Amino acid sequence: MRLRSLLLPMGYAFFLSLPLAACKKDTPAPIAEQAPPPKTSSSAALEVGESSYVVNADGKASVYIDAPLEKFKGESKRLGGYLRVNPKKLDASSGTLTVSLVEFTTHTFDDKDKNETQTEHAHNWFEIGDDVKTGRPNDYENYKEVVFRIDSIESATPSADLSQVKEENGVRTVTLKAKGTLWVHSRPAQKAVTIEVAFKGPAEAPTELTFKTKEPMHVSLSAHDVKPRDTTGKFLDGALSVVGKKMDDDAQVSVEGTAIRDASAKTAASVSASASAMLKRYEGAASASAPSPSSSKK
Repeated sequence: MRLRSLLLPMGYAFFLSLPLAACKKDTPAPIAEQAPPPKTSSSAALEVGESSYVVNADGKASVYIDAPLEKFKGESKRLGGYLRVNPKKLDASSGTLTVSLVEFTTHTFDDKDKNETQTEHAHNWFEIGDDVKTGRPNDYENYKEVVFRIDSIESATPSADLSQVKEENGVRTVTLKAKGTLWVHSRPAQKAVTIEVAFKGPAEAPTELTFKTKEPMHVSLSAHDVKPRDTTGKFLDGALSVVGKKMDDDAQVSVEGTAIRDASAKTAASVSASASAMLKRYEGAASASAPSPSSSKK
């Protein structure tokens, strides 16, 4: 991708808006790549009363950037992961949610061609373009997903015991305030998020749940080292200096989806293997040394 193509039209830079953070005052320094700390995975034995829920692929993660010149809009319609839930102790829930960046597309414009070009640029910013996929397959594997791991539930309203929640229109709805670790571009950051979860089926063993963020999660693109790059992943310093003056670093991320109670040993094994492989990829990325000041322009 040529520098010129990144800067025109301004719309194409909309996703460049993500990384503008690198140009703003008091912008956080990029977080070094590192492995996630140890955490129970879906392969661990379930506790008494606990069930595993497999996240359906057909969910949605939306990104909105309220930039001065453009309102950047993009989304991925492919989720993954698992949730571990005890209906009697919802405040002990855990799990991992993944979002595919390969499926990420933008819809900032009314013009299809502009959106397609902008989508390609966004993939280059995340280092998941075709040249990275073929030339640096390990990096591609590490960067192609966003991962959010639930580390703790701070509160469950109106109750952490689902049987104490009134059923309305066939569901029992609980608001969970969660804290967790978000990995974007293999860089982790601690996040807090409020999630509305609607449970279907018996209170003691719900068969399905739907979830959605009640308010967007705010993500700094610069902190995760997401910035203008060409198709090979090389940093385009000139693009950032121009685009950064017109963009905002704050990406507002919203997620919604469904998860089905796992009643199949085969499905459980598949989800467990997928989760384990995902965490191993991040552990592998962590073995690389933290970027030096000179290498931060990669």
